[in-house]
Amino acid sequence: MDSSDKYRLPIYTLKIFGLKIYVVNAPKLVVRIQSDSKAFSFNRIIAATIKMFCNLDPQTLTEYHDSAPSNGVHEGILNDMREAVNSALAPGPALDEMCTSMLRRLGPLLSELESNIQTPSEDLWLWVRRTTSLASTRAAYGPASPFDLDPELVDCFWNYKANITPLMINVLPWLFAPKAYKCRRKLARALQHYFSDGSVDSASVLVKARYAVNQEHGISTATMAQLEFGNLIGLLGNTAPALFWLLVHVYSDLDLLGRLRREVDGIILVRGSKVPGQPFHCLDVEKIRVSCPLMLSTYQEVLRTRSRAMSSRVVLEDTVVDERYLLHKDCYLQMPSYVLHADKASWGPNVQQFDPERFLKRHKSDGDYKPRSGTFRAFGGGQSLCSGRHFATMEDLASFAMIVARYDITLSCGTSATNIATRNSLVDSFEMPAEAVKVRVLRRPDRNADENWEFATPISRVNFSNIM
Repeated sequence: MDSSDKYRLPIYTLKIFGLKIYVVNAPKLVVRIQSDSKAFSFNRIIAATIKMFCNLDPQTLTEYHDSAPSNGVHEGILNDMREAVNSALAPGPALDEMCTSMLRRLGPLLSELESNIQTPSEDLWLWVRRTTSLASTRAAYGPASPFDLDPELVDCFWNYKANITPLMINVLPWLFAPKAYKCRRKLARALQHYFSDGSVDSASVLVKARYAVNQEHGISTATMAQLEFGNLIGLLGNTAPALFWLLVHVYSDLDLLGRLRREVDGIILVRGSKVPGQPFHCLDVEKIRVSCPLMLSTYQEVLRTRSRAMSSRVVLEDTVVDERYLLHKDCYLQMPSYVLHADKASWGPNVQQFDPERFLKRHKSDGDYKPRSGTFRAFGGGQSLCSGRHFATMEDLASFAMIVARYDITLSCGTSATNIATRNSLVDSFEMPAEAVKVRVLRRPDRNADENWEFATPISRVNFSNIM
């Protein structure tokens, strides 16, 4: 980060073990590259990644590799799978149904915080990742979700992800990556059983669509289970850390917390109940997009400051970018979000500070900065734009709003958003906490123990394009 800011190179070349990698830092070059799918391939990256962290048979690896050709043609299983996933997660009935299912599972999970009232400490990170993982997997896999049948699979997934780097080398994995290897085997068995016993019939449109593409291409249920690891990383890997950092930043700033609570209190509906004196408090999450501008801006600022996403491409043909940079065929491109997110020309002189109002500002003439196209990369862009961004945003903001509406959270003495140690593996798109973050959970003074809380469901028209 410091060297990028010092030298301000728009693009430079790294040579690692004979491999040439172009690192792109300039927003205008990012926009140019992500818009040209004929010269720069994301499918080649997917094929290579699948080989590294999915334990696939040679025939399936060959099919995936052949579906990411060197001529920029988009066909085969990779293209079919991308189209199916994009369709299922685009704003529309399938996404609305998936978000409704997620909220109905999420509500009771968030209410479990009531049992922790007055307890000395709770590990915020472990609680967040368990809660979001169970809600997300229920939404995707349906009522027969293997993660509901065996909640230990949640920790299994996160242990697999945290220790995946030595596993990706794929040299005696049982010896050099025993924890990730065992977790992968346990997850694979549970997922294969799920795909084999008809449970997929009650799954979301997303999982059914992926299953149909795999069947069409003759993929066995055992191989489907292995391929699901990449999908799980996409489904679970970013939602939890984004919510974690959102909570840490907001509960470290009581003034910001108060302002956000005023927004949230404005989208709470109170409905009658069969039990006198125990009304239902319904959080109308459909109103977040239009009624909670500060919440949206704060969330975007969390994404800007905590994202470590790295968009990658393979150069398919010798290409000149911006009439001056020659990029050679078969070399790799990387576009690191954290460099673009720290660009002073785009974000202003306070770029290193956490500014919850940053995305409310629009006019440079007022001393404020509007991000340039290609600068905000928390969800990637172009071919690698995250298909699940609307779902993940809904889950994070709904969780956050419900927690803010009901609970006070006190971080352990001396802990704040600025001094929590972090770590990252090769597949992490966000900063991950490297240590336990102990908190104390209390009920808000103006809330009662006998209150009933729920999300207003079903929901419709889920669409957060305005913040992406």
